Amino acid sequence: MWEEFVEWMNREWIGKPKISILESLETYQDKSLLAYAIRNESTHFLSSAFLGWLVFCLIWTILSYHKSEWGEDCIFRCSLLFGLSASITIHILIDGFTNIA
Repeated sequence: MWEEFVEWMNREWIGKPKISILESLETYQDKSLLAYAIRNESTHFLSSAFLGWLVFCLIWTILSYHKSEWGEDCIFRCSLLFGLSASITIHILIDGFTNIA
């Protein structure tokens, strides 16, 4: 029983690619659950992080034109708040409406 479980883990979860692990991850030839989870979670977190960074930069750029009205600390904090909000929102949307997560 234990040997069957270990064999299943090696075959399905960890996987035994015919080529090196790095090459198999790059070419999507490793069909194990571990490789699938790594690809999906990295896509999930990188997309939400990229959107948050993009919103942060855009809001910071827009508010920087009004330095006489806004202080530098306020501009940074407001931009950070909008960036984090966008990142959290896209993270929740990906969790709820796609099969990536």
